[in-house]
Amino acid sequence: MLTLLAAATKATPKQGSWVPSMVMALAFFGVYWFYLRPRNKKLREQRTQGRQFEIGDEIQTIGGLIATVTGIDGDVVTVKTAGGQALEFTKRAIGGKFVRPSAEPEAPAAEETTEQ
Repeated sequence: MLTLLAAATKATPKQGSWVPSMVMALAFFGVYWFYLRPRNKKLREQRTQGRQFEIGDEIQTIGGLIATVTGIDGDVVTVKTAGGQALEFTKRAIGGKFVRPSAEPEAPAAEETTEQ
């Protein structure tokens, strides 16, 4: 019995097919091309847009604070809040320019029908 098991394990290994390897490579390439590449491109654009502001622009920090830029010194941005408080942030802490929502009235909600 042991002789048969030893002979079975010593049998010549089959040569594998290249098809499963090619399918895996194509799957990885597809995920990269259609998911990771556009996602990274979008993130890169958001990072550069968020850091393009000038003195006088209204910005929003990543913590949600809305203020006006009063000075830029290298990586440090000085802002002034609505209360007149001057604060300093690094550029990484700035989420981007703040765009106030338009003052358009909301659409009226659909009337609910009551069942009787």
